[in-house]
Amino acid sequence: MSSKRQAFLQDGFQQRGFTLVELVGVIVLLGILSIMALPRLINLSADAHSATLQNLMGTLRSTITMVNIGCQLTPDCVDAAWGAIVYIPAVNKHVRMLNGYPDGGDPNRSDEIDDLVDAPDFILSSTSHTTVRWSIPDRTNCYVEYTQVVNTPGAKPTLTMVDTGC
Repeated sequence: MSSKRQAFLQDGFQQRGFTLVELVGVIVLLGILSIMALPRLINLSADAHSATLQNLMGTLRSTITMVNIGCQLTPDCVDAAWGAIVYIPAVNKHVRMLNGYPDGGDPNRSDEIDDLVDAPDFILSSTSHTTVRWSIPDRTNCYVEYTQVVNTPGAKPTLTMVDTGC
């Protein structure tokens, strides 16, 4: 039997492949790498939700600015009564205005801030008669909130983003 083996090796052929120890070593190394990378991959979902909220914040800021500038350019808008509904050409809609800014707080109305922003992937709710909230579905503390202005000259609406539960 040993003569056959010697003849086989003398012909220039050698057995090639991985030993069992090498294969186990590679599997262990891949396991360690996956354990280190897994938390980062899981956290990508929260990062995506947070980025979506930041995008909505930017959209809301732009809309608020556009409506405010449109109000300043629209005759009688700035001096309109508190809660007056004014046609704003910049957004091509009738908007309920408060000190030159869009009203927010009643998602059932069709002339407030929530009607100026297209956000179908969010759940719209109102936490008070002055606040409207866009929430990411199935998340507890993952939302953007618009609080309308108070009836004080120079007051501006506020935007709040909470992403602790994303």
